[in-house]
Amino acid sequence: MVKLPTLQDLNKDVEVAFKKDSFNYLVNQKPPKKWIKKAPAFMGGGDYLPIDKVEFLLTKIFQTVQVEIKEVKQIANSVNVIVKLHYIHPVTGDKMFQEGTGAVPLKTDSGHSASDMAHIKSGSVMTGVPAAKSLAKKNAAEEIGKIFGADLNRDNTLAFKGSYASIEEIQEKQELTRVKNFIQNCTSIEELETVPEEYMELEEFKNQYKKLEK
Repeated sequence: MVKLPTLQDLNKDVEVAFKKDSFNYLVNQKPPKKWIKKAPAFMGGGDYLPIDKVEFLLTKIFQTVQVEIKEVKQIANSVNVIVKLHYIHPVTGDKMFQEGTGAVPLKTDSGHSASDMAHIKSGSVMTGVPAAKSLAKKNAAEEIGKIFGADLNRDNTLAFKGSYASIEEIQEKQELTRVKNFIQNCTSIEELETVPEEYMELEEFKNQYKKLEK
């Protein structure tokens, strides 16, 4: 049976792997309860994280964030905005982005249907586009992690669990893997006996010793 490699085996830079894991743990925490508000009807109701809190978190975590507006268009009685949220990963320094979309209904004169385009209120587009842009920005941020409000209205979600307990644990496992590979590739007892004493109780060591004695 082929033994599948672990994440620890695959990651060459132990420290960066652990830091990325810690970052993912951070951005997948739930936002503070006192920040969560009830969404207006056009957003579908439910809980949501206001844009000012999202912007605060983006700046706090990434320091520099740029919002690129990709498209503004009208869909039925709503204005839709698509944005690309650019940021730099604080651990790796890689340039990254997430795309998001947001739409808000255009306001119409009292007594008229929202689909009655002849009675759209003056300035409705002027206020609708920035609102849709904010929703698009929120939507993009939610792709980064739960701290931006991604799971507020989802049931049975899983809590984030890191892949690595500590840098020391990763280093120990990688060292053990390295020693086991060395043992299995030894071609003489003399070479095998250069293995540190604490590893001589390994099953791999005993088996290789018996093999080389023959």
